[in-house]
Amino acid sequence: MSATPEYCAKVITSLREIVSAETPIIYGGDVNAGNIYSYMQRPEIDGVLIGRSSLKASEFVKICRIVAEYKRII
Repeated sequence: MSATPEYCAKVITSLREIVSAETPIIYGGDVNAGNIYSYMQRPEIDGVLIGRSSLKASEFVKICRIVAEYKRII
């Protein structure tokens, strides 16, 4: 089960108190095409590490397209 974007944001906020604010922090949980947008919407999350979903080319491409589209609109 993946951590919710809200939970990740809380953990990252706590980590920011320990590490430099410029240190990128990425989420490395169960990211897929169905949930990537919710992680990208959280400003605390600097990026994601795509694990299992990267093994299926079609899923990986979907994730990449969603991220590219999101980056275009922000």
